[in-house]
Formats: sequence, structure tokens, C-alpha cells
Amino acid sequence: MYENGSENVEHQKINYTLGSKSHFGNLYHSWGKRSVENAVGLMRRSLPKKTDFVTVSHQQIIISALTAKHLQRYLTQVLHLLVECNFLMNGNKKNNKRFLILGVGNILLRDEGLGVRAAEYIKKRYFVPEDVSIVDGGTGGLNLLSLIREFDYIIILDAVASRSSPGAVYRIPGKDLPKSPPLMTTAHQLGVQDMLAIADLEGCNPDVVIIGMEPKDISLGLELSNVVREMLPHIADMVAKELKGFGVDIREKTAHA
Repeated sequence: MYENGSENVEHQKINYTLGSKSHFGNLYHSWGKRSVENAVGLMRRSLPKKTDFVTVSHQQIIISALTAKHLQRYLTQVLHLLVECNFLMNGNKKNNKRFLILGVGNILLRDEGLGVRAAEYIKKRYFVPEDVSIVDGGTGGLNLLSLIREFDYIIILDAVASRSSPGAVYRIPGKDLPKSPPLMTTAHQLGVQDMLAIADLEGCNPDVVIIGMEPKDISLGLELSNVVREMLPHIADMVAKELKGFGVDIREKTAHA
């Protein structure tokens, strides 16, 4: 293979003498030229520039060419191996999602803290794999920003005041939270909305779903109302269903509270 230079004007004479054929590289196909230059560069390891070919046997030239050919093939295989290793180390990390179950609310106001109590219940009821974290977010609000940046999928458990019957359960995708007409935000839920909005502005876009329940009693106290407490297993089942939909191996313990 020749370059389109004046130094190759006698290529026909060379072909006649050596019994070879000529091929001229396309000026607009840099990959072709580079392939030739790479091969020539490899051959020059054994036949450096200014080598007097009168002193080089035909056998030496063939060995040099074969060495260059096999070395090119070897380097190509190494390159493919490096690309594959990079995919295994980095590509798979992107596919291994991290999940967060975040219970929020004020446990000092009875059913206002049902999100935290639901998270505690799930932790007692299920074995969860290492890529799932269950966190008591309390009334953290904007303070939870640094936490959610670490996760790809977040399930927020919260009290939802929508003037429905106590114990009513809702599933709300995070993107629909600001425009959900039936919702009346509780004191801490506004912080959750702000947190998600700011995270979005910062380029942090985890998939978020809110699983909420209508509280009955938000007076001062630590105990949940009976109707809310009885619905905790249902919330736990909804969370397990969400995770299993992503292939998460969440398993129920033989005995739970």
C-alpha cells in the first residue's frame, strides 16, 4: 500500500521486479493510512530506517512482516480486552442501581411519623440486599439532599393529608407530586417537595415514588393510631412490590413484628 506521493511514481517497475501489486491509500481515509503506518512502525523495530536491504535476506523481510502482523493482532486483542474490562468495572456499576427506602415524618405527632414507623416495620419484616438502604429521614427536608444523591431509586414513605378516610394509601410518582390536586401538604412534606426540586436543578434525577397514607391523629404522642398501624403491612407489601419490579431480591423473614 502506497501513499499518493511523488516518491512512488515507479511503483509499476517495483511491481514488475518483485511480482507484487500496488494499492494507493485514499487521502480521505485516515484509518487506512494509519494502519499502514502502524504496520511499518512495527516492522522498523527489526528493520530500522536506512537499513541497506542488499544485506537483508528475503527470509528476514518475511519474518519481520509476520512479526508485525502478529504483533498488530496481539495489540488489537489486548485493546479489546481492556475495553471489555472497562465495561465490566464501570458499565456494570451503572446497571447496579442503589435503592433507598426513606421514611420521613415527626414521630412526636403520632400518625405524622407514620413514614418513619413504616420504614422501621419494613426493616423488621424483610431481609434486604446490600444495594437497598432503609433510612429514618425524620423531618430532615433539605438536609437529606446529600443523602439522595447517592441513590438511583428512592421510595419515600410519608403521611399524606388529602382529606380522605384515615388509612387510605397512595402511590405518587415524584414527578407528579407538585401537581397532584388531592394532596394537602403536611408541615414536613413541603420540605420533601423542595428537596426533590433542588436535586433536579443540581442534575440529580433519581427515580422517586412516594407511598403515603392518610393520618388519623396528629396530636402530640408517640403511638400510631390503630387504623394506621394496621395498614403498615400493606405499605410494606407495596414497597416490596416496587423493589421486586427492579429485580431486587427482597425476602420476608419467617417471623416479623
